[in-house]
Amino acid sequence: MSVHYFKLRTADNAAQPNKKPYLFTGFRNFRTAALLTALLLLVLTAWPARHAYALTDDEKAARAFKFAKGLFDMHKYGQAASELQKFISFYEKSRYGEYALYLLGESLYKTEDFKGAGDKYESFLKKYPDSKLTGEVHYSAAYTAAALGDDESAYGYFRKLYKNANPDLSRDAVFKCARHLLSKKDAGGAKNAFADYFKLTEDGPAGLSEDETARFKEALYISGNLALREKNEKEAAAFYEKFLKSFDKDPMAAPVYYNLGEIFYSAGQYKKAAENYSKALANIEAAKKKSGAGEPDEEPAADYSSYIPKIYYSLGWCHYSQSDYREASEYFSKCFNEKRKFDNRADCGLRLGISLFNLKKYEQAAQVFKEVKSIKGLSPKISQETDYYLGMALQKSGLLSEAYERFTAISDSSDEISVEALYVSAVILFDQKKYEQAVDKFRGFLSRFPGSKKAQHAAFNIGLAYFNLARYKEARDSLLEFVKNFPASNYLSRSYFNLGEISMIEKKYDEAIGWFMKVPASDPMWLESELKVCDAYFALKDMKKLSEKYRQILTAVDTASADADYLVPALFKMGKNLSALGENGLAAKAFEKITAVSKSPRNTLDAKFKLAQIHFEIKEYDKCLALCEELAAAKEPGGGSYSVYEAKELGGRAKAALLKYDEAMAAFDEILASQDAPEHVRYMTRFDKASLYSDKKDYQKAVESFEQLALDVQDVELLAKIHYILGGAYDALNNGEEAVKNLLKIEILYKDTAVVHEARLRLLEVYIKTKQKKDAKNLKSEIMKSSAPKAVKDRANELTKK
Repeated sequence: MSVHYFKLRTADNAAQPNKKPYLFTGFRNFRTAALLTALLLLVLTAWPARHAYALTDDEKAARAFKFAKGLFDMHKYGQAASELQKFISFYEKSRYGEYALYLLGESLYKTEDFKGAGDKYESFLKKYPDSKLTGEVHYSAAYTAAALGDDESAYGYFRKLYKNANPDLSRDAVFKCARHLLSKKDAGGAKNAFADYFKLTEDGPAGLSEDETARFKEALYISGNLALREKNEKEAAAFYEKFLKSFDKDPMAAPVYYNLGEIFYSAGQYKKAAENYSKALANIEAAKKKSGAGEPDEEPAADYSSYIPKIYYSLGWCHYSQSDYREASEYFSKCFNEKRKFDNRADCGLRLGISLFNLKKYEQAAQVFKEVKSIKGLSPKISQETDYYLGMALQKSGLLSEAYERFTAISDSSDEISVEALYVSAVILFDQKKYEQAVDKFRGFLSRFPGSKKAQHAAFNIGLAYFNLARYKEARDSLLEFVKNFPASNYLSRSYFNLGEISMIEKKYDEAIGWFMKVPASDPMWLESELKVCDAYFALKDMKKLSEKYRQILTAVDTASADADYLVPALFKMGKNLSALGENGLAAKAFEKITAVSKSPRNTLDAKFKLAQIHFEIKEYDKCLALCEELAAAKEPGGGSYSVYEAKELGGRAKAALLKYDEAMAAFDEILASQDAPEHVRYMTRFDKASLYSDKKDYQKAVESFEQLALDVQDVELLAKIHYILGGAYDALNNGEEAVKNLLKIEILYKDTAVVHEARLRLLEVYIKTKQKKDAKNLKSEIMKSSAPKAVKDRANELTKK
């Protein structure tokens, strides 16, 4: 607490009505005061008096006041109080009486005689109602009342300073008023008072004293909290952001960051919430390190370590809400295992267990759930939910009997968890192949909770249990009843499939086909059902329908059983079409399936060549090269999808992409030296070789090779690529004219080719490089108006900004 004291430049000066009082600072130290006093005495005793005369009352008062004030300035407050009391007794009516009474109150305050100080301030205010010191007296009286525990009186005095001309007094007074209203739970009044305070500090912390800066910082924090309580997150965030703008390294920034995290979390912005929680944690850790490295007499910074478990808990929730259970489990674990006195430890443990459960760490999850159950004072809701997940973890761990007991124990009531527990206990019996008991349990479930979401599952499982018992009549009846009662169920397709299976077992093939055909194409079981239809057609020896069905299947399927050799032709067609559509991943699956199921080496080799092409397209050059080398070394050629030279050419390109330039050049030279290489492969190989020179930055050889190739090639797409690379090579050789010429050929002659947009971009670069501003401007306009990808247009904008 700081108290302002009145400073007199000199007693005479201060007593003059036209002189403005100043705030007292006092002597720097006692030694200075003592030396000055000794020097003054030496001068007075050594200098001979010219004529002795009697002191006037005013001079006596001046000396007495100076002496008392001197004691005050030297921080001898007890002696000063005694002298000031004497002074007032003798010279109260003097021109120093007003200031003496004020200093007497200050002296008593400093000696912690708060009651005495308060009496003097009250006396001062009655005797000198128009004093220039009234503001300072009100200020000191407010602090004195606060020291005596009389908050209401303190508030009254501070209110009198609300609009005081001295900004130091008014700012502190308004702040204290706001704090008082806050203590009285008058949030509205406190909010208004803080608003008044911010008007007085509208320039921010710049220029404020250390104490005032601390108050300003606290006012921002409290105002943010008040807005947050009113659920005005936008206003709260504004106060917090203003706080962080000036005090982001301050220890108090930790709760500010935490509250911002709460705001973002409540808005569903989990990543931003996590960022702020992490900053809060980092701030606390930094404050700890700074505190440990501080000076021995340095005042310790505020410790917000109590926020750490809340931060861990909140960070866990951020990741938990995003289904990032690995990160969630780490933070929940820190909170649950390291902060055992945390208020929300039970819920934290529950979320930790669920996170571990979702990570399939079932045994660890079960241990956590058991520890949660051991926490005293567990709420019924958390207790029941923990029991449920403990049962689930035990079930997944293979401890079915223990899980069954756990679920049975919490299945007596009718709440959601109890309903789920009863259902899962029946599922456990089913998993234990105790089908008859499972049927009884499922029937009991349906009788108790016919309207439950799990009712359809229970009804279906009854039919499935009978099926597993080979009691097909009961299975059929149960499944037909299920289809009737739950026409919109997700299990409808599985019911159709199982009814089809029963018909197949009973050799009712036409009936089976009818059931299998009911499974829609959008259902995951569609392929398996269609293959069952094929089995039925085969059993009926209807080969025409069988072939047609295979064709239907292969147009929509990317997986098949390992013995389905008849799928290979359809898979080739599917792979080819998917490749044409650019669906390289799916196409690769089709060709990989051929290599897995085909018994024909030729088909396998053809599929591997297609796979090699896909691997090159998706830049998996190592895989591409491995397949090409395998194909080139094969003793027998493929089935017609490729020639050995095509495999070698593709392998050479893969080597070039892997920066194996010498090996790539050797591969290309070998192809070109062969008389048997097809013409189209030779053209492509010449293109590859010229491109390799360009990759190696041997631009002169690249230019010579491409110029010669351009004279021989007829393919438009290949010609466009040739001129595109030629433009780049000439540009690298600083031959802008030829670079422009080649790139313009694409613009004029091959405008419909795939490389046109990249060619325009390269031409724009050359125009800019050669300072052809008008052409560059026109070309950029053309690019912006074209159907070029956004990346090309963005790049054009970047180039023209340089």
